Amino acid sequence: MIWSEIEIEQLVKAIAWKLGFNSQQEQESTDNKFTDLLHNFTAALDSTKVDQFQNNLRQELSKILLKKSSESSPLPEDKSTAVTTSPETLSTQKHGVPVAEPEQSQQTTTTVTSGEEISQAGQQKQESPSSKLPSSIAVPEQCHSGLATETVEEIGLEGLHKEQHQKQSQPTSTEVLNSNQNAHPESEPQQAPKENIPSVITAVWKYLPVPEEPDKHDEFDSKHHNPPGNLKLIGARVRGKGHKHEGINCDDWFELAVSGSWTIIAVSDGAGSKKFSRVGAKISCEAACQLLAQELKEYKLQERDQWSVDTFKRDQTTGAFAQQDLEFVQQELHKAVKAAYEAVEEAAIARNNSVDHYEILGKRRLNIKDLSATLLLAVHTIVRYKQNDYSFILTCQVGDGMIAAVDHNYELQLLCQPDKGEFAGQTEFLTSKNKLDKDTLMGKTFPFFSPLKALMVMTDGVAEDYFPYNPGMLELYGDLLLNQVIESPQPEDEEIANQLRQTNLGSRAGVEEAKDKFLSRQERIMAAQSADEPKTVCIRSVAKYAKELGISLSKVIANPTLLWAGSNGETMWEQGKNQSPEEKLRVWLDSYYRRGSFDDRTLTILYREVIR
Repeated sequence: MIWSEIEIEQLVKAIAWKLGFNSQQEQESTDNKFTDLLHNFTAALDSTKVDQFQNNLRQELSKILLKKSSESSPLPEDKSTAVTTSPETLSTQKHGVPVAEPEQSQQTTTTVTSGEEISQAGQQKQESPSSKLPSSIAVPEQCHSGLATETVEEIGLEGLHKEQHQKQSQPTSTEVLNSNQNAHPESEPQQAPKENIPSVITAVWKYLPVPEEPDKHDEFDSKHHNPPGNLKLIGARVRGKGHKHEGINCDDWFELAVSGSWTIIAVSDGAGSKKFSRVGAKISCEAACQLLAQELKEYKLQERDQWSVDTFKRDQTTGAFAQQDLEFVQQELHKAVKAAYEAVEEAAIARNNSVDHYEILGKRRLNIKDLSATLLLAVHTIVRYKQNDYSFILTCQVGDGMIAAVDHNYELQLLCQPDKGEFAGQTEFLTSKNKLDKDTLMGKTFPFFSPLKALMVMTDGVAEDYFPYNPGMLELYGDLLLNQVIESPQPEDEEIANQLRQTNLGSRAGVEEAKDKFLSRQERIMAAQSADEPKTVCIRSVAKYAKELGISLSKVIANPTLLWAGSNGETMWEQGKNQSPEEKLRVWLDSYYRRGSFDDRTLTILYREVIR
């Protein structure tokens, strides 16, 4: 990612405001803070601009600290450095809210090596968009949308690129809505981001309820299904602390379905800069799930004596699978994406004459771009092969987020390639109609075939917290195990003792003594009247636990005994033992802490329970 001159200038001012906001007594620690932030941001900068970035930042910071030392009142506003706290004046970056958060220690990660299962056979890099076709059962070892989104959000800024809404005199709502306009804008050329000064940083997160407005979303949701093959399917979404702080809706949505022998997952994240993107997220998930459930209900993959990489060969010109049954599933997946777009299009037209939507949009008709959202789809079925249950999975994606599978050997497979937008922190959306092109969808479709431990589909509110995705997605799976979201039975005491003796902690007493190094007690941001909700939740980190044990992350995750010893069978809160897996997932999503993380969070998991 090469940052433009204007982006560097905006970034300099943003970080300077962040550091200069705190009290004068923190001035002595500025150099340390600068070093940490510089480390985070220079990873995303072109090497030729690092010195420029560093020098400019020091100059801006000096100006602010000098001004603060001579003034006891808040920073004055002027045309060049005006500071605003209004969310309406902030950037097109998807999410963000002003906040100052404590440092958290860097996480330990361990690279996962691939085995020789069929599911590992495709670890070679995918070709450029001209080829577009995943040529094997697995996906590239790394697929990510760049560092820009993560690094800008790391300091808790609302963003840097939103165009100011200029208020002008408007005719009445009735006069405008009586005119004959279409829900589609005739043209919406992309523009370079306008420069803005980010808002000042507030020290405390606050809770504001979901506003009473059209197409309101609930604060959170959780669901479960019982799919075939002795698997479990759960999902949850929660409003991010940024949206709680601002008092706006959750923009995420997900749908789960079981139809015949097929399990269907749809996840979507509405564009943070679009007021009604949550509508697009919900409707696209519902439409895609409905079509797939209908078309796959009676469908069976053909039986084979041999499944191999050759089974998944695709025509490099058309993108079609050579095997007709696999191609049928791919075509239905792509039809579901198009059905989702058509449903969103209809929803935009239906709201085009709504006075309520018109008023909320600043006296402007709603169009399809106001419903912009990502879409991630996955379908799964069990194939009996070599006297074992193998999982056949096919995925497709428009926009960011992540889809990842963990196989029976605890090897990680990334099953997507997130889209990037033109500018830093942006992504593509379902409403970008070019994303529905056949070649584009072919290049975004990935297969998986192996015995399965877990399939995880998530929005970027979770995915970016575990970047880089390899091994971050394996760490995510480990956190779900360690926090008993995915439950495991208690091992024998002798087995626990034997396993712990081979680690740095040595015993259960050693684990208990080191517990505070991998366990944190998180205060949740919630409504005061939420009597049935736990106020404080104990969250364990598998990466920090592995560090204390002195063994690799991958080895800890592959060892159910050590994972159980890390939690001692304890759930995240006292009443958690009586809660369903999907409720525990919801509370975990609402509670876990990652520095700079404040987005809505949605995660769905198709998993096999741990058996001893």
